[in-house]
Amino acid sequence: MNLTGQEDDILEHMWLKPDESVRIRDLWKEINKSRASDGEKPYAYTTVATVVQNLKGKGAVENAGGRLDGYRPVYALEARAGDRMEEAWKRAPDPDAAVRHFLSGMTEEELGRIERALASARAHPAAPQEEPLASEQLTPPGRLLPPAPGGRERHGEDQNDPNVLISGLLELQLKARRTTKRAVANHIGIHEKTVANRMARAAGLPLDVLGELVDALETPDDIRAAIFRLAGRVAPPGKVVAPWLSSDLPAYRAYLDSIKRPSVLYGIGWRVVYCNKAYRELFSPGPHIPVFPRVMPLENGVLYMLRHPNAARLLGAGSMDAYHRHWRTLALAHFAAVYQENRDHPELQYILHEIEKCPSLYASYESVAKLIREHGDIAVSSEPRPFFDPRGEGRVTRAQVLTEAHPGSPLQHATWIIEGDVVDEDEGDD
Repeated sequence: MNLTGQEDDILEHMWLKPDESVRIRDLWKEINKSRASDGEKPYAYTTVATVVQNLKGKGAVENAGGRLDGYRPVYALEARAGDRMEEAWKRAPDPDAAVRHFLSGMTEEELGRIERALASARAHPAAPQEEPLASEQLTPPGRLLPPAPGGRERHGEDQNDPNVLISGLLELQLKARRTTKRAVANHIGIHEKTVANRMARAAGLPLDVLGELVDALETPDDIRAAIFRLAGRVAPPGKVVAPWLSSDLPAYRAYLDSIKRPSVLYGIGWRVVYCNKAYRELFSPGPHIPVFPRVMPLENGVLYMLRHPNAARLLGAGSMDAYHRHWRTLALAHFAAVYQENRDHPELQYILHEIEKCPSLYASYESVAKLIREHGDIAVSSEPRPFFDPRGEGRVTRAQVLTEAHPGSPLQHATWIIEGDVVDEDEGDD
């Protein structure tokens, strides 16, 4: 069944109560309450009413009785997932490779289900379909139709909608990684329904939002490139690891939550995996940390130190000399030491690319690399450094950053000790 993004969105809400009927007005209120919590624009009542009637016409929902008795879904969530997989497989440039990738992430129990399903399908094969006329044939896979003049819909554009293929590929990733939309939502920091909505209309998402979704699913390079190509974009550097999927993460999170000082967990590229409440309060976006994509401290600590245009407000307490000497130089040294041992890591390559964008920063980086070769790794320092604490009314103070690595794990964490903070002495002993 071919559904639009709005139809998928409304069905998602109806599937939350699959055995209950819902009136359009109640459905409209529930949907807009959810969209408001996600920061999305509300649907008009007429939009919801029209979409429900379209779903009825397609056989996805039915009247529960009279008009006032509401509607209920008859198109099952499992059927929708199956349709998406079928659409993705048929339109994939290499269908065999897509199927192999899908099956490679399955357990023996799941493979047994596939075998039983295949046996049932072979026992009841679908009726052969007649070859469509040339005028009815779809555009070949991979060929995207440009928009028609004046925004009019082209013939065949619905059938060749890149959203269908992208959504199918993302669904396959969920299955391959044995994760859920809720886990992805918790990692990104959005609502589970927002993840579903973004997956359904992925081709129209902003580049950074699409990248965030694709990276959260630890998408392999070939599928990642295909997704961005289908969306008409150039893929930004990818993440080869997803440490947030680590089985040890719950224990790490509990440990960080037991620490009253600002504490953050990150991987090899300093991408933030998890942080405690104190860290979020210290580095939340605001007047002292205006939003600049991809260089926010709640996203990547080192990129914030190196590339955020307002980093010196906090790091160095407003003094550019203190910022360069006590923060940026140490961050560059730390990066150079790690990069020398992991030159093929995409996240580190991306950070180097960001450094190269700024000639003065790159010159400092080359100088720091020379110092490391001559004097060893100078990146680690427990010396208190000038710092402006933005919490409350703000104050100039000093901070230490203590880093702890976890043997055998891609994760490590850093705790900020800020002079003037009052915390219990026995924090984190559990």
